Amino acid sequence: MPSPKSMLKDAEMMAQILKDMEITEYEVKVVNQMLEFAFQFVTTILDDAKISKRVTVDAHDV
Repeated sequence: MPSPKSMLKDAEMMAQILKDMEITEYEVKVVNQMLEFAFQFVTTILDDAKISKRVTVDAHDV
């Protein structure tokens, strides 16, 4: 589990993404939803990679 300090950094990064997209008004829950989505997405990708056990990456993987 990430440390509280890194979670704060991750939340700041998500807020920066929203700012870069010129989204200035959003509910606080949006940042948490973005964090949850990113975590689930990355976890799924890593689990798929673990199952694959391939050592090379080709264009189909990207």
